[in-house]
Amino acid sequence: MGKLNELVIGEKVTGQFVVLKNISNLITNKDGSSGYVLTLSDKTGEVTGYSRKELITEDILSSVKGPIKISAVVKPGKDRKPELVIKEICKAKSGEYKSSDLFDGLSAEKIAEYKAILNGLKKFIKHPGYKALIEICLTDETLDRLAVMPASLAYYGKYKGGALAGAALISMMAKSAGVEYVKHHNALHQTNLNWDLILTASMLNTYGVVDYFTQEEPFRKTSVGVERGYFSVLQSKLERLVITNALPISDEELSKLLNVLAASMQRRTEIKATSKEGIILRHCVAMYSELDMLDYGVEQDKTEDADEVGYFYNTMLHRYVAS
Repeated sequence: MGKLNELVIGEKVTGQFVVLKNISNLITNKDGSSGYVLTLSDKTGEVTGYSRKELITEDILSSVKGPIKISAVVKPGKDRKPELVIKEICKAKSGEYKSSDLFDGLSAEKIAEYKAILNGLKKFIKHPGYKALIEICLTDETLDRLAVMPASLAYYGKYKGGALAGAALISMMAKSAGVEYVKHHNALHQTNLNWDLILTASMLNTYGVVDYFTQEEPFRKTSVGVERGYFSVLQSKLERLVITNALPISDEELSKLLNVLAASMQRRTEIKATSKEGIILRHCVAMYSELDMLDYGVEQDKTEDADEVGYFYNTMLHRYVAS
């Protein structure tokens, strides 16, 4: 068996890696046996699988949304659509499978584009301490890690590479917003921005995921992440890098950077922005987050039932519009 979209009725598959997206409630077959209906997927699509009750162990239950290894027979289902009758099933071990075959993620072209954006923004940072911090944090190795990690599990960038996309695009949004603010001024008030501060903060806004999430899919919080929360993980990492590398960043400058980063994480902190840089970054993160989640909802709506459609497609809203 190659890809799920290439299944042939009647073939047998052995040792195939797939993602266990869902396990239905227990069902009873006509012969009195019990089993489960599974939703299985890879990057090419989804297929329904049927498994005997005794095959679904605690180990398998803990693997939902993660990779498993199966042996099965392809049978005709409704409208002769291929379905799998599973004979063997076990949890996949890390290193046994290619993550890129099973999970959606950034294309090589997008990864190259986002890396180029971040590397290009480095030249605009003039402060020697902030510039050194960016060089230490956003190495080629780290950018490669961000390219396969999510920005979050519950908000935006919930896909492999979401961390790299978020860092690049939010940084560009913050830079553009700052340029427009300075260009058009603010009525009678003098307008100025600390470009080193806003660029450093925006480029590092997803950097903490390298310690906050595990690297294996499906991504989960590390023990430190569970215990301390995202911003605490990011703050500790940045403080440690500044101190251990003796970077020319004063306590006041580090405090300003951490304040801007904390203020931008409005869903996870209650810290109010106390600078223009913090306000700009917070709203850029919020806008990017909502747009990304809207895109995700629209994409999901292509396959989900109508009852699961998001609020932005609710036809009943015309009542309020009409009134």
